[in-house]
Amino acid sequence: MTAIEAAMEFLRAGSSSVAPSPELLAHVEELVQALRRGELAPSDIWAVGAMHPRSEVRLALVVEAASRNGDEDAEALIAWAVNDPDDTIAVTAAAAAARRADGGALEGLFDASGRSLAALSGARSAHADLRRRAAVDSLHHLMSSLPNGEDVRRNLAWTGYDQRQSLRGREFNTVEMVEIPAGPGAPYGFFIDTTPVTWRAYMEFVKATEEHGPVWSHPGQPSGHDHHVGRRLSSQQLDRLATHPVTGVTWFDAWAYASWRGKKLPSAGQWERAAGVLDKAEFPWGDASPTPENARFLVSAGEALHSADLAELTAEVGTHPAGATPGGVHDLAGNVWEWTRSRALDVQDITPFIGAVDYGATLGNWTLSACIKGGGWSSGPDDLRGAVRASKHVLQRGPETGFRCVIEPHGE
Repeated sequence: MTAIEAAMEFLRAGSSSVAPSPELLAHVEELVQALRRGELAPSDIWAVGAMHPRSEVRLALVVEAASRNGDEDAEALIAWAVNDPDDTIAVTAAAAAARRADGGALEGLFDASGRSLAALSGARSAHADLRRRAAVDSLHHLMSSLPNGEDVRRNLAWTGYDQRQSLRGREFNTVEMVEIPAGPGAPYGFFIDTTPVTWRAYMEFVKATEEHGPVWSHPGQPSGHDHHVGRRLSSQQLDRLATHPVTGVTWFDAWAYASWRGKKLPSAGQWERAAGVLDKAEFPWGDASPTPENARFLVSAGEALHSADLAELTAEVGTHPAGATPGGVHDLAGNVWEWTRSRALDVQDITPFIGAVDYGATLGNWTLSACIKGGGWSSGPDDLRGAVRASKHVLQRGPETGFRCVIEPHGE
């Protein structure tokens, strides 16, 4: 095995995620030098590095990609990295996109800037966090430097980005949301949806995707992924389910819906803060054991739930007021499990990438399992505890899994 093959194998191996930094970076340097000598295809190293669990690897490759003008694969890596969970990497990528006048990074930068028209206009805010400020600055630069900058601006508005302004008011629309204030260990407050997203609301999103295409989709979702989970249901069934939580959605579906609304999926920590876990509450409503008045769940192991009718399995949102939090957040426990944006294993923000990879080949990849919360209609009472965390592959669908969204006015 050559040194290049050994370095590539080391990066691909799961053990590389816990290797000491000097050894890890030595292998990265070996691959970078091979890339510069023309002994390694750029797409090979970018593919390994873009989703590497260690931030040192991702940062080193973003820096290298930034120096490679005219390399389309490098541009794709930079466009992906502007939304890296590590702020240093995201800011580095945003600056690189601006320097290179990389139009391919526009949508990623728009994500990182908070998806506001103010960002497209180059508006800056002293209150924005470092990541958002860097993204806004880079967008402003690109709008000024790209030959087709005005066309891009008009196209982004036409594809529905301008709808976020009407959804959020000038900055944020928090109608039907509850504010969760800052507290110990949580310097910023946020807003969370009062209930899970309903079928009615989700089908409005589906209509928007039919009109404008996959402009809100996550860049790492599978090629040709279809968000239309209601296609298998008749119009009569959809009418009956209108006020029930949408189910059968993958993580990518939930992420895209949140993006369309100018929101985000909650982190596992945010979900737990909303459910009172930090206040030592066993369940969202307090410490009393669950009852059918609190939530929709499997009351006893012998209970029969064999219906194929979702309208009989799930409950209309907000119809278990006894299970609401003191602040008025409904259905956190029971009814449907809820996707979060956190990885199951380490509860860090998940950055899944599937692309053209076969779904079956991804099933053993721990980086593709997201944390789900709350328990569902098929769960026992223990799963309804606020501190319980379960995992689900980002491409798995199920009649027991839905989601809700958050808004972070000042960052996480």
